[in-house]
Amino acid sequence: MVLMERFSQLAYRGISAGSSNFPHVSRSSTRAFHLQTPVKFSFRPRCSEQQFVRLPTRPEPRPRKPPKQRFRRLLAWASRPNFYYEAGGVALILGGAYVYNLETIPISGRKRFNIVSPEKERAVADQIYNALVEQYKDVFLPVDHPQVIRVRRVLAHLMNGLKKMEEEGDVTQGGQKDAVTAGSAPWSKEEGLDGWTIHVIDSPITNAFVLAGNKVFFFTKILEVCENDAQVATVLSHEMSHALCHHTSENMSRKRIFWTVLVLFSVLIGDFTLTSAFAMNLLWQMPKGREQESEADQIGLQIMAASCYDPEESLRFWNRMKRESGVQRTVPLFLSTHPDDATRIRQLEGWMEKAHKRYNAAGCSRTGSLLQLFRDTSGPTII
Repeated sequence: MVLMERFSQLAYRGISAGSSNFPHVSRSSTRAFHLQTPVKFSFRPRCSEQQFVRLPTRPEPRPRKPPKQRFRRLLAWASRPNFYYEAGGVALILGGAYVYNLETIPISGRKRFNIVSPEKERAVADQIYNALVEQYKDVFLPVDHPQVIRVRRVLAHLMNGLKKMEEEGDVTQGGQKDAVTAGSAPWSKEEGLDGWTIHVIDSPITNAFVLAGNKVFFFTKILEVCENDAQVATVLSHEMSHALCHHTSENMSRKRIFWTVLVLFSVLIGDFTLTSAFAMNLLWQMPKGREQESEADQIGLQIMAASCYDPEESLRFWNRMKRESGVQRTVPLFLSTHPDDATRIRQLEGWMEKAHKRYNAAGCSRTGSLLQLFRDTSGPTII
């Protein structure tokens, strides 16, 4: 204690002798440097305020009006004297635009809404084609491969059958605007297969498709499933029907309507949840996809029959596909854009009578068996 008091006295003397700017230290305190007044510290930045970078502040989101208030505004608009005239005018314009853009699908006779031009569909198909070529360029079979020649042979016969159908007027609907001739020339006007691009991909994927612009893609796995050329024609005529009917542009048009309805409901009613979007997709988009698949089956069956391919081979092919899958459908039908194999077979059986009539009318019944045998054993020659 004595040492602490002595140290305190020495510290006090040193401070008072050195400068009067230091705060006063109490001599009666038993603690060293016990200050009566607080020490004030000052901080001066080394750089100017202009050198500081201020981070941008995130603006506060504007509060959304509750759905009830939006309904009030909608009801207030509906209570206006001119509401019915305004709503009727809008409905008349939209209805007229819808009717003007209706097209008739050949053979099936289905009417559909389409606002996408063939040029736009072709541009989208070209982008998809370039991406597919970049992805599969290393596994393309050469043009002189037997499988590539096989697809070209079947395609040439299907083109002849399609030409017969156009000459008979089955691809048009009595002069109405149809999905085949609306903005694009019929395929039969092409000179042979010069305008076609055929790629066979060495892959275990069971798939095939035809893009707008006459671009055919076949995977070797699905060719292995096909026992003869007639079953290859079943697949190829189905995919040709998708492109022939411009199903891609129809899907693009339907998506525009889909998102327009979503935005409209969101503005008028309130937040349109993902559940509501899923419900619209489930009740509208997916059924339309299954309808297109069935339509391609129906039209493809008629094309292969007009090309003197036995339509019964389509049933054998889908029964074989059903066996090859080896498993039951794990996804319910209403959640899929494609009908299951059993549904396809049942629908094909319903269209088989008309296909047989076309097959017999083309004179295929007299020479069909011999011609089919010759096709399957003729090798790479295109006949």
